Amino acid sequence: MDRGHLILGYDLDPRGGRSIVNAEEAERVREVFQFYLEGTPVLDIVRRLDRLGWRNKQWTTRDGKPYGGSPLCRCHIYNLLANIVY
Repeated sequence: MDRGHLILGYDLDPRGGRSIVNAEEAERVREVFQFYLEGTPVLDIVRRLDRLGWRNKQWTTRDGKPYGGSPLCRCHIYNLLANIVY
């Protein structure tokens, strides 16, 4: 799987290689933006998401190894907020 297509809120369609919306993850992305728009500092967002047990995108490599799924940190939130896809 190409990591370029692995962003929170989207999955890679195995039939055509297109990005398709992952509804559960997309709702989480919307919540992160809502927290930010309400003026919640990024570090507080990170703490809130950690309490909720949210993790970054997780997938399985072509050779069957799990990858990702780590706790979200400030850099993940800043990258999410700056990503033009959203």
